[in-house]
Amino acid sequence: MLNKRFSNGLVVEIDVPAKYTGHYVIPVALQMLLENAIKHNIVSAAHPLNVKIFVLHEGYLTVRNNLQVKQQSESSTQIGLNNISQRYQLVNGSNIIVNKTDREFEISIPLLQVN
Repeated sequence: MLNKRFSNGLVVEIDVPAKYTGHYVIPVALQMLLENAIKHNIVSAAHPLNVKIFVLHEGYLTVRNNLQVKQQSESSTQIGLNNISQRYQLVNGSNIIVNKTDREFEISIPLLQVN
């Protein structure tokens, strides 16, 4: 749906090795991370938002996007990220990893194994 809505303005690349097929993330976490990237950045054909979903750290799914912050970006309450963080703490005591540079924003969330 997001690709249809933003056409060429949103480029999503997914590169997750097959060995993680039996893993999952907290429900709706991935959707919340994508919505967070769209909420805070310019998304247009002239300035595409590039989102890459991959495994950077063993056992963590990483969502990275280029930063092109909106001039009048909605203020961040961090509610979504805090929600994801708290749910991981409850499920298995894991932490999310957040990294931000002047060019990119990156969040890594634990991959959970199906028992």
